[in-house]
Amino acid sequence: MEPRSWVVLKFGGTSVSSKERWETILDVCRKHKQCGFTPFLVCSALSGISNELEKLKELSLKGDFGSTLDSIKTRHLKFAKELEIEKAEELLKNYFEELENLALGLSLLHVSAPSVEARILSFGEKMLTILAHQWLIQKGVSTALLESEKLLKSSSRLDQNECQSYLSAICDGHYDENLCHLLSHLPEEIFLTQGFVGSNEKGETVLLGRGGSDLSAALIASKIKADKIEIWSDVPGLFTSNPRHIPTARLLGHLDYEEAQEISFCGAKVLHPKCLEPLKKSSIPLELKWTERPEYEGTLINHSVENSPLKVKAVIAKKGVYIISMDSVEMWQTSGFLADVFHSFKKYGLSVDLVATSQSNVTVTLDVLANTLNEYILEKLLVCLSQFCSPKKIGPCAMISLVGKKIKTFFPELGTVLKTFKEKKCFLMTQASSDLNFSFLVSEEDADKIVEELHTICFGAVSNDSLLGESWQDLYHKTEEDSRKSFYSSYWWHKKSRDLSLLMKEKDCLYVYNKEIVRQKFSSLKKLRAVSRINYAMKANHNDEILKLLYDEGSSFDCVSMDEVLCLKRLFPDILPSRIVFTPNFAPLREYKEALKFGYILTIDNLYLLEKHGEIFSGKEVFLRFDPGSGRGHHQYVQTAGKKSKFGISFASLGEVHRLIKKHDIRVSGLHAHTGSGILDPENWKETAVFLAELAKEFEQVRFINLGGGFGIADNSFQKPLDIKKLDELLSQVSSVYKTLQFWVEPGRFLVAEAGVLLLKVTQLKKKEDKNFVGVASGMNSLMRPSLYGAYHEIVNLDRLDASEFLRADVVGPICESADVLGYDRSLAKETSEGDVLLVNNAGAYGRVMASYYNQREPAQEFVL
Repeated sequence: MEPRSWVVLKFGGTSVSSKERWETILDVCRKHKQCGFTPFLVCSALSGISNELEKLKELSLKGDFGSTLDSIKTRHLKFAKELEIEKAEELLKNYFEELENLALGLSLLHVSAPSVEARILSFGEKMLTILAHQWLIQKGVSTALLESEKLLKSSSRLDQNECQSYLSAICDGHYDENLCHLLSHLPEEIFLTQGFVGSNEKGETVLLGRGGSDLSAALIASKIKADKIEIWSDVPGLFTSNPRHIPTARLLGHLDYEEAQEISFCGAKVLHPKCLEPLKKSSIPLELKWTERPEYEGTLINHSVENSPLKVKAVIAKKGVYIISMDSVEMWQTSGFLADVFHSFKKYGLSVDLVATSQSNVTVTLDVLANTLNEYILEKLLVCLSQFCSPKKIGPCAMISLVGKKIKTFFPELGTVLKTFKEKKCFLMTQASSDLNFSFLVSEEDADKIVEELHTICFGAVSNDSLLGESWQDLYHKTEEDSRKSFYSSYWWHKKSRDLSLLMKEKDCLYVYNKEIVRQKFSSLKKLRAVSRINYAMKANHNDEILKLLYDEGSSFDCVSMDEVLCLKRLFPDILPSRIVFTPNFAPLREYKEALKFGYILTIDNLYLLEKHGEIFSGKEVFLRFDPGSGRGHHQYVQTAGKKSKFGISFASLGEVHRLIKKHDIRVSGLHAHTGSGILDPENWKETAVFLAELAKEFEQVRFINLGGGFGIADNSFQKPLDIKKLDELLSQVSSVYKTLQFWVEPGRFLVAEAGVLLLKVTQLKKKEDKNFVGVASGMNSLMRPSLYGAYHEIVNLDRLDASEFLRADVVGPICESADVLGYDRSLAKETSEGDVLLVNNAGAYGRVMASYYNQREPAQEFVL
């Protein structure tokens, strides 16, 4: 039989998690068959299942694995039902039983071995491929299901500890003539196996590290001498930066192996960096493909790349990086010092990434891909290193990298780049000897803003380059089904564009709100069965008409200052005190006294108040705000939990809290927590609910649990909105367990952001070489969010919604500050002219309420439809 021409197709979790995606996979396979290739599918687990299995392992050690195990079973059976697979429970029965046995074993032993963890985590891929194989057979496709544990074998290495041997195994990727001979004699037309999973010399299950399905596919491609490999995911390829953070990032159409590998190592998550080495050795080209648009040409990676004048190909940030700085004058002219200190890293199984040295200091970073970092291991490392030097841990930090071949040619332009770090602390700067990157170690809270500015410096003036494709935002605006115009038609303001333009006839800037959108958003939250009360966080928008609407809809209110309370009292003189939750932070003591006097629900978030002024709360009923320990949100400045946050009482202070409330006879009737803003993961509120509900067991009189707000909206057209139905399901699960508690929420931006737009007249246009600027009549004095924490708002030319040609420009305001930029590198109608009206979308929250008269410029006023 003639040797086959192979194409290896790897599909990630989001690409295998629905029937629609499997129809796409089958169509891709058929097209490759028509071109003479035999498809070899390598599949990840269902989206999110690997995390669930990890959670199962952790909860099993605590003896509480039942609900998570049921969730995993339900998810797979639901998926099987979607695929119309009969007797799916029989197909998965052995896996379900073994998972339960493993979980039970962990709950009895209270200890887990890496071999057991590897076994548990492998089940996601195994169960998915069982179902996928059955579906393909049902579709009449001859398919061979192969066990990846027989295809990929790991070998033991002296430099690997037990954990690494099982969970980050190194497998052989050399050409396997016997495997090719075996496969060539199998009659099936499609081959299917699991990603991420292999086995060792004993036949035990091993894993190739998280994200290791890419590596699995690459190793298999190398072993069978595939003609090419395609990796399919929810993005079309590698971009000039993280497109989720910078929507104007451009697609990189063609890279060589070294540049692509460096971009991946530096933080681009679409591709596992280790997968490129076996492909490079075997000269197998790799294409990154987009499951949503299979016809789209993504990123091609091979040996040859067309010439491009670009010196920097990507600006990437990798967070969670720890720096270890080691000082010792003894190292100067002392042989063996580095050998001693690096042996300490090896002793604790830690892989070093960047290294910088001086006469009396060695500084390294720890590789977040290779290491499982925790405080215990890091402290043990510091103790060990103290034998040889004075070690110091810094972090977690962010590593920002400029990546490109021959990066040294970028030296003359470094001055502009380094200005970005003015007033920002830079812990370390390195230049790779491979001449592929510059890296800067900075604080995590500064990283997003720095990346945004560096991306503008490196790519903002680049219009036409053969290497660069469309921006991420433009890719979502240009689909075969929808033109840009029809895409925007989904927004309320599109239908009212003529009315909005008329409003601007005599104005330069204006906020416009649509009350009906606020009503719709409030109605969606009222459907949450487990939520007994909604408190609108009025700091998001305190427009009188918005407040009146929400009052009439039955909302209560969350206030953070006494002036906000007075605003409510002015509008609603008869409002019941119980409809006002007062949650101040570092406010004057008189505000707390006033809240108690008038009977508002008072939330205390600082132990200091109980220690120094406990007597004023004596005999009173209060809520306590606790810090759950970690924050979430789209930016460091909106994360309201964690040790760096000023909000909440530390859980470690629980004993002192009990002492003080007993001393002063304070009745704690409610608990509160708030992790951050702009959160789109429903699990956040489930975790908060469980944290507070468990904490409530420490307080006899607690009846109410305030889960906070932070409900995110889709700020970009390519973000998925918060799944309210899923949120309802998760909170109902918690509520069914803690039946004596009532759960509250306090949404702000979720209710009003999408109801508001900011309208701005174009004042001037400017061009500097290839860089375009569109000036508007108001900027950061009206809308602070982009300047304050790099928030992204869609910007369109309201007067030219039918435009078919576009230019790229920064949208800037008239304020005398470099930060007065509403949007970098935006795609606007090519004919944009002075007097046109630009619309800033989703501006109904934290807009006018944060405005200022800086430069004595009046901010945009408000108009309610």
